Order: sequence, then C-alpha cells, then structure tokens
Amino acid sequence: MTSPDPHDLAQAAMRAFAEAGQSPQWLDANLLDELDRLYPPEPGARKDEESRSNAGREKAERLLSAIKGNDAGLHDFLELGCGDGTVCQTLALEGRRATGIDIDGDTFIHRTRASSASLVKMDVAALEFRDASFDCIFCFSSFEHFADPASALAEAIRVLRPGGLLYLSLGPIYNSPRGLHSRQKLAIPYRQHLFPMDLLQRFVRSRNRNRIEDEDVNKWSLAQYRRLWHLHASRLVKLDYREIATYKHVDLIEKYATCFRSKVDSFEELVVAVIVALLRKQ
Repeated sequence: MTSPDPHDLAQAAMRAFAEAGQSPQWLDANLLDELDRLYPPEPGARKDEESRSNAGREKAERLLSAIKGNDAGLHDFLELGCGDGTVCQTLALEGRRATGIDIDGDTFIHRTRASSASLVKMDVAALEFRDASFDCIFCFSSFEHFADPASALAEAIRVLRPGGLLYLSLGPIYNSPRGLHSRQKLAIPYRQHLFPMDLLQRFVRSRNRNRIEDEDVNKWSLAQYRRLWHLHASRLVKLDYREIATYKHVDLIEKYATCFRSKVDSFEELVVAVIVALLRKQ
C-alpha cells in the first residue's frame, strides 16, 4: 500500500486550517486517553558520561562547521544555556577559550568542571561580563527555554565584539508539534493546542508520571522571534538564516483544525519547528 504523499497531507491540512472556525477550542477529555495510546511517552535520552561527551562533541562540530570561513580571529567563545558543559569542554580541548553559563549550575558535570573551560552559574538576561568580551557566542536548544529571549539577545549583543559571530540553534518552537517538550511524560503531538494544560497535568498525575513543566518553555511564537531579529537588524547581519519546517503530524491539524485556528494566526506557525541563525555583529 502506497503511503500518503507528505505534500498532499500538508496541503489538506493547510486548507482545513484556512477554512476552520474558532470552536471548539479544545478536544474532549475522552480523546486524551485515546491519543496517549496512539502516541505513547518516549524514552528519555541517555545521560551517561559517554553519551553526554558524544553529544557535546557533535554540537561543537556543528558550531565549528557553521562558522567555518568566518572564524578568522575568533578566540573567546561563550555558550548560553550550556547545560552540562560538554560543548565548552570540547572547544577547550581544541584550544579555544570557552566559557559556558547556565541558570542551573548543578547541571555541570564533574569532568567538565575540571577542564579548562570556564563554567559559571548566571542568568542569560543579566550577563556579568564587560561589553565586547567575546568573539563568538552560541546557543544550542536553550533559547526557547529562556524566560526573556529579548533581554537574552540584547545581552548577547552587548558582550559580543564588533565583527563577532552569534550562532543560534533553537527549537522546537512552542507552536510546533513538539513545542511543549516533555515527551517522556506525554508525547501527543500538538498537545499544547489540543487540550488545556490543567487537563494534561491531571492526566499525567493519574498515570503516575511527573508533572509537565510547561514553565520551562517560554511559549514564544515564530512571529515573535521574527520580530526580535527585525528589531536588531541594524546591528546583526544575517550570514545564514534557516527556518526548518516539519510536516509530520499535520494530519492532526486537518482533523482538529478549529483547535489550531483558535490559537494561531498562520499555518506556518504550526510547522516551523527550528530556527538556525548565524549572525555577525556590526
């Protein structure tokens, strides 16, 4: 049997979204159990030391590949939301001066603390560095968690040297299928649009799963991020900018179109999941 064409699925979902009304805004509670069986919780990522190291190396390689050709004279690196610090450790082992900050200093693992990378507990919205302190600032999958992305970006620009690079890889964005994160507790795509949060929390409690920490994502829309880049367009030149869409699970948009139409203004908001940007400070 031939699988449905992804393009046809996307077109059907787009038409359903465009023609949908505003009600009902939420699905009935009885559908939550049905969809949970269809999309069961996913296992968490491995967090042993080897897995952490491999993930850190992979991200460091992505960064260095992204800035290749624009990296002359870049020595001082700063990671925003560095997590366990393994990316900074990898950069330090390659001879870079690497600093990582995270609001949760408890995430730094012992081995990265012992490396030449500098790991500091700090708020991205109030960086404790002098102006123009770094040649390259980067962030992997943390920007969508920052409570105040506008202040975080303003601070990054402040401590970045003129001519320096800012690399951001952020997502999944809130309105996209996995935008609520926490797939180990509830993995239904677009669940943040299909069911009210209090119902989701009651459901995971009834299944003896930990609560969904929805406050850990900032709930920014694609439109808000676009406005933020535009606000700083005179200071940041785009060397590379990509909005990466996913059309997986658009069948849910087609089937329950009013739930989505009552919450977002454009179909694009629902499918753009990741933003990757390489920017140079003027």
